[in-house]
Amino acid sequence: MHNRLSPQSGRGNLLFLLAAAAIVIATGLMLIMNQSRQTPQETIETVEQAGTVERTPPPPVIDTEEPEPAPVIVPEPVPEPLPALDSSDSEVRSRLLAMSTPGLDALLGNEALLRKFVVLVDNLARGKLAPRYNPLNAPSGTFTVQGSDTLRADPNTFQRYTPYVDALTAIPQDALVKTYWRYYPLLQQAYVDLGYPRAQFHPRMLAALDMLAAAPLMPADAELVQPKVLYQYADPELENLPAAQKQLMRMGPGNQAKTQQYLKTLRAQLTTQ
Repeated sequence: MHNRLSPQSGRGNLLFLLAAAAIVIATGLMLIMNQSRQTPQETIETVEQAGTVERTPPPPVIDTEEPEPAPVIVPEPVPEPLPALDSSDSEVRSRLLAMSTPGLDALLGNEALLRKFVVLVDNLARGKLAPRYNPLNAPSGTFTVQGSDTLRADPNTFQRYTPYVDALTAIPQDALVKTYWRYYPLLQQAYVDLGYPRAQFHPRMLAALDMLAAAPLMPADAELVQPKVLYQYADPELENLPAAQKQLMRMGPGNQAKTQQYLKTLRAQLTTQ
């Protein structure tokens, strides 16, 4: 006996098949959508070779800082060679004239300037004078006095020394110190030739400056006497001063004060340079 399917059972089988097909299709769509939403991961390709792993090296680090500039090397200046002592007059004279006033040209000598300077300094340090060995020319005119009963120096006579003082003080002390040290080997040679083979000239130079700086300022009304030919100070204390100091005082109070101030500053620089 054959069993017959009822129309209702046939429709049920058809609905089942349709539902199953819909589930399969929906599942497939979901899988496709999920794959499309996933972010693709980077793959690192490794190559095995003799037990090592070759990796891509990191990018080089670029230094953006500017390199420090190379130091500038300044060569030491080559010192100008010294002339011979007995051939130094022209150079010494031109250097001194270049540092001072034009008036120095008529006051400064032309021969044996360094040798005469050494003799002058050696005598000044002992309070003495050496007129024959003065590198400067003697001032023009003569020393004059005023008054009859009481004698005093004529103020006009002091002006004879003003050009010397102006020429000296016009030279910057630092420039004069540099000139002194430049020619110091020649000064030392002249000092040895003078009869001091084991002594240094520089202490003698400082002693001469100290001698002049220690001279008391001459009173403007200092009284003079004339026992013989030469004038003398009436005050024994002034008259008994070293000849070097009295010569400085005869320049007059103004010239003396200006000169002593210059020499004191010069001495200070000579001991520090």
